[in-house]
Amino acid sequence: MERNVDVATMTQLALATKNDYSTFECLNRFICGIYMYYSLLWKWPQHFAGPKAFAPPFMPIRVRSWPFIFRFFYMHVAPGWWAIKCFQHILAGKDSLGVEKAQGKFGNAAGGLINLVLHRLYVDLTLALTWAIAGLGVDVEWLWFSKDVWRGVLEGAGCTVPPCIGRWNPKKQAVDWALPLRNTDLIGKASAAALGLGDFKLQHGVDFNSKEEAEEKVNEHITKAAVETARFAKDRYLLLERMQPDPTLGVHCFEILTMHKGDGRVITARVSLFTGSHTWTSHDHMAIFLVD
Repeated sequence: MERNVDVATMTQLALATKNDYSTFECLNRFICGIYMYYSLLWKWPQHFAGPKAFAPPFMPIRVRSWPFIFRFFYMHVAPGWWAIKCFQHILAGKDSLGVEKAQGKFGNAAGGLINLVLHRLYVDLTLALTWAIAGLGVDVEWLWFSKDVWRGVLEGAGCTVPPCIGRWNPKKQAVDWALPLRNTDLIGKASAAALGLGDFKLQHGVDFNSKEEAEEKVNEHITKAAVETARFAKDRYLLLERMQPDPTLGVHCFEILTMHKGDGRVITARVSLFTGSHTWTSHDHMAIFLVD
């Protein structure tokens, strides 16, 4: 794909402004999520209110035993209940979804309590829609967050993914190396996680110069991550070669939404460019552009 000069210019402007999300932007995301939620709730009630439709945070176990019609009505009031819980958790300083830790802009940098609550609600709605659209409920959770699944999907479609040069072996407390260690930075990613939870970067020449040094640093970072999220202690972390972005764009991410239409055609519904990050990860982006 050729680099669009206009996109590069917008990126440079975004990097220069260093603006955080406004309350209006946070509210706009939340309203879009609410619209999609209730639209699909009425279109696919079984996906939302079926016995396997949701993980416990969205449909408590006691609710699953109710007749379908009552489960259906419960899902109508669920977003309001989530909103109350969001305010309670955030006022109490809790962050059970790891949202604020994963992306600092969800906290005070984004404007304080109101923005944080709106982002939290948006995350809730996004996860709810994911399970509902899939129609698989709890069964889809590990697939949705699995790096192995999505790397396989991309490779199967002919896309290039960062080489995985090794996996952390929690039993041996060592790296199982699959490829030679080259003079590149490394990115560590939990095998099943989202929003950058547990991610870390190792800089060649600073953090390591050999496999032994890299292995020591990997162990150090995973041990630290496991303090916050216990399951990471048993996770087979991926060690990826860092792919450097086009310097005119900087760290960025394209979000490409495709749709399978009723007539069998697959179309591109939307392409968004996430950019303006001042760190090594696109999770810290400060601007989103819709690509024409």
